[in-house]
Amino acid sequence: WNLHMLASIRNDHLAAGAFIAALLFLVRRDGQAPGWKAAGAAALLMGLAIGMKLTAIVYAAGLAAAVLVAVPGWAARGRAVLAAAVAGLAGILLTGGWWFHVLWEAYGNPVFPMANGLFHAPLGPSATHAMCRRRCWRHCSIP
Repeated sequence: WNLHMLASIRNDHLAAGAFIAALLFLVRRDGQAPGWKAAGAAALLMGLAIGMKLTAIVYAAGLAAAVLVAVPGWAARGRAVLAAAVAGLAGILLTGGWWFHVLWEAYGNPVFPMANGLFHAPLGPSATHAMCRRRCWRHCSIP
């Protein structure tokens, strides 16, 4: 592992570290099940990471699954999921909200150039321009 990778735009090490740290909020030393506060804290941390780098959103599914598995009981699980959803969105908006607004004002898409099939920004790629079109294998030969 090289130190220069911390400054790379391709670095996902920090996002993975945030995910692992978020999972630690769901693990208690006394063996008890985590509550809604722990789920909210975990999701807030993950949301902060997602707001800083949108590619960290892939870890959100893992955290959601961990919350669903770690919290027993339907009522407690429902509170934990709600707390995680609210805290995760708050974290995303805290670190990425300003930039999403800038992109919305400039391009009409808060996550430009991603999700342009949803937002239809005129300067973004068209919805039909995707890697997995009919002949996805053709893209595998691109060097």
